[in-house]
Amino acid sequence: MKKRCFSLVELVVVVVLLAAVAVILLIWLSSAAKRRQAQLVGCMDNMKQLQVALQMYGDDNRSYLPDGNNATGLATLLRLGYVKDGKLLICPGTKDTPADNWQAFLEGEEQHCSYLYNGGLYMNDLTPQNVILRDKAGNHRKVQQTIMGDFTVKQEKD
Repeated sequence: MKKRCFSLVELVVVVVLLAAVAVILLIWLSSAAKRRQAQLVGCMDNMKQLQVALQMYGDDNRSYLPDGNNATGLATLLRLGYVKDGKLLICPGTKDTPADNWQAFLEGEEQHCSYLYNGGLYMNDLTPQNVILRDKAGNHRKVQQTIMGDFTVKQEKD
């Protein structure tokens, strides 16, 4: 039986095809990383706006933050107009959907809220170690954002 070898043309074609696939894969990975970074920046912006809304609520309510944990407490901000749009309670890195109004927000709170809120805190007792609001697990890969007791937004790597 005669042994058949690859010709130089066939080898060049295979190498060119592999190089093309590698370039396409690198472009795709690069765009995915940019998309994740943009989602992280959007989430940070949401959290900074929530931080301001919580401070305003506390200033108007003798330094008490809204009662109720998670969506229940955040619905207070939505209901009283400290947060104008339910989209602010959705992390861009999730598939959660914004609620049309605060009643709809409470009915489907898990799908309408991407953040975990620690409600009923008194602003004068807060320390920089207290957690007021944070991302739900899985909102971002390897990063979690948190509003601390001194109302700073902090990013932590997992």
